[in-house]
Amino acid sequence: MSDNKTRMSAPKDALEHQLYYHGFRSRADAELLLKNNGDYLVRATDNRQCTELVLSVRHKNVVRHLSLMYESSKWQFGILRSTSHKLRQFDNVPDLVQYYTNNEKHCPGSVALRNPIAKPNWQINNNNVSYDKQKDAIGSGNFCSVFKGKYKRLGVEQDEIVAIKMGLSEQTK
Repeated sequence: MSDNKTRMSAPKDALEHQLYYHGFRSRADAELLLKNNGDYLVRATDNRQCTELVLSVRHKNVVRHLSLMYESSKWQFGILRSTSHKLRQFDNVPDLVQYYTNNEKHCPGSVALRNPIAKPNWQINNNNVSYDKQKDAIGSGNFCSVFKGKYKRLGVEQDEIVAIKMGLSEQTK
C-alpha cells in the first residue's frame, strides 16, 4: 500500500478486536449504554484536541470516565499522577482491563468492571475500511470531505465500494 493508503491491521488480541472497545464514541453515547453498576466500555475521544482512550464505567449509579494514558511504552490510568500512589502499568489496554476486572479493589475509586458492553453490530471497525487520501477524494464542503473507499466485510471475499465521510478535523490526524 502507498503512504496515502489507509488501512490498519491489528493482532487478534489488540484493543480493536475486544468486544468492549467502541472506537470513537461520545461521553453522552457511552452513558446511555451503561445501564447497570459494573457495566463498562472503552472508547476513543478527541475532546482535548488529541485522541485519547477512556474507560467508561457505571459505579454506584454514576458513570465515571477514567482516562487511559500511554507513557514510557506502557498503559495506565491517567489519574492520581500527583499522588505518591504508584499506578500499575501494562503493555496494552486489554491487559489493563483484564487486570482491573479481576482486581477491582486496585482499580481507581474501587470501581467494579463486571459487565463489558459490546459494540453494536452496525458499528464498523476502522481497520476494515481503506481509502487513498489523494486518489479517492470525491468532494468536500465546509465541514467534511467524502472519499471513495473499500469495506472488507467479515466472511465476504470481495471488498464493497463505500463512501467515507470524514470531518475536516479528523483529516489532520
